[in-house]
Amino acid sequence: MPKRSESKATTERKARHSLCFYKMKLVRDEGFGTCQEDSPGLVGNLLTQCAGPPISDSQVFYRLVRDAFQELDREHFVIVGLNAKHQIIGGSVVAIGSLTTAIVHPREIFKTAITMNAAALILLHNHPGGDPTPSPEDHALTKRLTDCGELLGVRVLDHLILGNDRYYSFADQGVLS
Repeated sequence: MPKRSESKATTERKARHSLCFYKMKLVRDEGFGTCQEDSPGLVGNLLTQCAGPPISDSQVFYRLVRDAFQELDREHFVIVGLNAKHQIIGGSVVAIGSLTTAIVHPREIFKTAITMNAAALILLHNHPGGDPTPSPEDHALTKRLTDCGELLGVRVLDHLILGNDRYYSFADQGVLS
Protein backbone atom coordinates (compact mmCIF):
# COMPACT_ATOMS: atom_id res chain seq x y z
CA MET A 1 0.00 0.00 0.00
CA PRO A 2 1.52 3.36 -0.99
CA LYS A 3 2.37 5.97 1.55
CA ARG A 4 0.05 8.95 1.45
CA SER A 5 2.86 11.23 0.31
CA GLU A 6 3.77 8.99 -2.69
CA SER A 7 1.96 9.35 -5.94
CA LYS A 8 0.48 6.37 -7.74
CA ALA A 9 3.09 6.77 -10.52
CA THR A 10 5.95 6.62 -7.98
CA THR A 11 4.56 3.46 -6.42
CA GLU A 12 4.19 1.79 -9.84
CA ARG A 13 7.77 2.79 -10.83
CA LYS A 14 9.14 1.26 -7.61
CA ALA A 15 7.18 -1.93 -8.23
CA ARG A 16 8.63 -2.26 -11.74
CA HIS A 17 12.19 -1.82 -10.49
CA SER A 18 12.00 -4.13 -7.49
CA LEU A 19 13.53 -7.58 -7.73
CA CYS A 20 12.07 -10.76 -6.37
CA PHE A 21 14.49 -13.15 -4.73
CA TYR A 22 13.61 -16.70 -3.85
CA LYS A 23 15.27 -18.74 -1.21
CA MET A 24 15.21 -22.49 -1.74
CA LYS A 25 16.19 -25.08 0.79
CA LEU A 26 16.94 -28.60 -0.38
CA VAL A 27 15.90 -31.21 2.11
CA ARG A 28 16.89 -34.85 1.79
CA ASP A 29 13.85 -36.92 2.59
CA GLU A 30 14.93 -40.40 3.61
CA GLY A 31 13.09 -42.78 1.35
CA PHE A 32 12.63 -40.36 -1.57
CA GLY A 33 14.90 -41.38 -4.42
CA THR A 34 17.32 -43.02 -2.06
CA CYS A 35 18.49 -46.56 -1.55
CA GLN A 36 15.98 -48.24 0.67
CA GLU A 37 14.75 -51.76 0.18
CA ASP A 38 11.19 -50.87 1.12
CA SER A 39 10.86 -48.26 -1.64
CA PRO A 40 7.66 -49.01 -3.57
CA GLY A 41 7.17 -49.61 -7.26
CA LEU A 42 9.53 -49.49 -10.20
CA VAL A 43 12.29 -47.53 -8.48
CA GLY A 44 12.13 -49.76 -5.42
CA ASN A 45 12.87 -52.76 -7.63
CA LEU A 46 15.87 -50.97 -9.11
CA LEU A 47 17.24 -49.77 -5.80
CA THR A 48 17.70 -53.18 -4.26
CA GLN A 49 21.11 -52.98 -5.95
CA CYS A 50 22.24 -49.95 -3.93
CA ALA A 51 25.73 -50.03 -2.48
CA GLY A 52 26.40 -53.10 -4.59
CA PRO A 53 29.25 -53.54 -7.03
CA PRO A 54 29.99 -50.71 -9.47
CA ILE A 55 28.04 -50.73 -12.73
CA SER A 56 30.68 -51.84 -15.21
CA ASP A 57 28.78 -52.18 -18.49
CA SER A 58 25.36 -51.99 -20.09
CA GLN A 59 24.75 -55.74 -20.03
CA VAL A 60 25.23 -55.89 -16.25
CA PHE A 61 22.90 -52.94 -15.79
CA TYR A 62 20.30 -54.39 -18.19
CA ARG A 63 20.18 -57.60 -16.15
CA LEU A 64 19.53 -55.53 -13.01
CA VAL A 65 16.64 -53.54 -14.46
CA ARG A 66 14.89 -55.69 -17.07
CA ASP A 67 12.43 -57.37 -14.68
CA ALA A 68 11.24 -54.01 -13.34
CA PHE A 69 10.21 -52.92 -16.84
CA GLN A 70 8.41 -56.07 -17.98
CA GLU A 71 4.77 -55.72 -18.85
CA LEU A 72 4.63 -51.92 -18.57
CA ASP A 73 2.01 -50.67 -21.00
CA ARG A 74 3.31 -47.09 -21.23
CA GLU A 75 6.72 -45.49 -21.58
CA HIS A 76 8.49 -44.91 -18.27
CA PHE A 77 11.59 -42.71 -18.23
CA VAL A 78 13.84 -43.41 -15.25
CA ILE A 79 17.15 -42.02 -14.07
CA VAL A 80 19.52 -43.94 -11.87
CA GLY A 81 22.10 -41.91 -9.97
CA LEU A 82 25.59 -43.24 -9.38
CA ASN A 83 28.31 -42.14 -7.01
CA ALA A 84 31.90 -41.48 -8.09
CA LYS A 85 32.61 -45.23 -7.93
CA HIS A 86 29.61 -45.91 -10.21
CA GLN A 87 27.58 -47.59 -7.49
CA ILE A 88 23.83 -46.98 -7.51
CA ILE A 89 22.82 -44.32 -4.98
CA GLY A 90 19.25 -43.58 -6.04
CA GLY A 91 16.70 -43.49 -8.77
CA SER A 92 13.58 -41.73 -9.90
CA VAL A 93 10.80 -42.17 -12.42
CA VAL A 94 10.85 -38.75 -14.07
CA ALA A 95 8.13 -39.30 -16.67
CA ILE A 96 5.33 -41.70 -17.48
CA GLY A 97 3.96 -41.23 -20.94
CA SER A 98 1.76 -42.99 -23.43
CA LEU A 99 2.32 -46.04 -25.57
CA THR A 100 4.71 -44.16 -27.86
CA THR A 101 6.09 -41.16 -25.99
CA ALA A 102 7.04 -39.68 -22.63
CA ILE A 103 7.73 -35.98 -22.23
CA VAL A 104 11.11 -35.50 -20.60
CA HIS A 105 12.81 -32.19 -19.79
CA PRO A 106 16.41 -31.72 -18.61
CA ARG A 107 15.21 -29.62 -15.68
CA GLU A 108 13.47 -32.60 -14.06
CA ILE A 109 16.34 -34.96 -14.79
CA PHE A 110 19.08 -32.82 -13.28
CA LYS A 111 17.03 -31.45 -10.37
CA THR A 112 16.71 -35.02 -9.17
CA ALA A 113 20.34 -35.90 -9.96
CA ILE A 114 21.70 -32.91 -8.08
CA THR A 115 19.42 -33.51 -5.10
CA MET A 116 20.70 -37.08 -4.76
CA ASN A 117 24.33 -35.90 -5.16
CA ALA A 118 24.86 -38.06 -8.23
CA ALA A 119 28.27 -37.95 -9.90
CA ALA A 120 26.88 -39.76 -12.93
CA LEU A 121 23.59 -40.95 -14.39
CA ILE A 122 22.23 -43.82 -16.38
CA LEU A 123 19.07 -42.96 -18.27
CA LEU A 124 16.63 -45.63 -19.25
CA HIS A 125 13.21 -45.95 -20.70
CA ASN A 126 11.10 -48.66 -22.21
CA HIS A 127 9.44 -49.04 -25.59
CA PRO A 128 6.19 -50.85 -24.78
CA GLY A 129 5.90 -51.98 -28.40
CA GLY A 130 8.94 -54.21 -27.83
CA ASP A 131 11.39 -52.73 -30.35
CA PRO A 132 14.24 -50.93 -28.55
CA THR A 133 15.46 -49.14 -31.70
CA PRO A 134 15.85 -45.45 -30.81
CA SER A 135 13.72 -42.87 -32.56
CA PRO A 136 15.16 -39.57 -33.84
CA GLU A 137 13.60 -37.98 -30.72
CA ASP A 138 15.47 -40.48 -28.51
CA HIS A 139 18.74 -39.49 -30.19
CA ALA A 140 18.00 -35.76 -29.81
CA LEU A 141 17.03 -36.13 -26.14
CA THR A 142 20.15 -38.17 -25.37
CA LYS A 143 22.37 -35.51 -26.97
CA ARG A 144 20.59 -32.72 -25.09
CA LEU A 145 20.83 -34.50 -21.73
CA THR A 146 24.48 -35.41 -22.30
CA ASP A 147 25.29 -31.76 -23.08
CA CYS A 148 23.40 -30.57 -19.99
CA GLY A 149 25.15 -33.13 -17.82
CA GLU A 150 28.54 -32.03 -19.11
CA LEU A 151 27.72 -28.43 -18.25
CA LEU A 152 26.55 -29.36 -14.74
CA GLY A 153 29.28 -31.88 -13.99
CA VAL A 154 26.94 -34.87 -13.84
CA ARG A 155 28.11 -37.30 -16.51
CA VAL A 156 25.54 -39.29 -18.48
CA LEU A 157 27.18 -42.72 -18.72
CA ASP A 158 24.52 -44.42 -20.81
CA HIS A 159 20.95 -44.32 -22.04
CA LEU A 160 19.29 -47.70 -22.34
CA ILE A 161 16.09 -48.36 -24.22
CA LEU A 162 14.41 -51.57 -23.14
CA GLY A 163 12.29 -53.72 -25.43
CA ASN A 164 11.12 -57.32 -25.42
CA ASP A 165 14.07 -59.31 -24.01
CA ARG A 166 16.59 -56.95 -25.62
CA TYR A 167 17.91 -53.45 -25.23
CA TYR A 168 19.72 -50.65 -27.03
CA SER A 169 22.66 -48.92 -25.35
CA PHE A 170 23.77 -45.53 -26.63
CA ALA A 171 27.18 -46.04 -24.99
CA ASP A 172 27.71 -49.43 -26.63
CA GLN A 173 26.85 -47.94 -30.00
CA GLY A 174 29.44 -45.16 -29.53
CA VAL A 175 26.84 -42.39 -29.44
CA LEU A 176 28.02 -41.18 -26.01
CA SER A 177 31.62 -40.05 -25.67
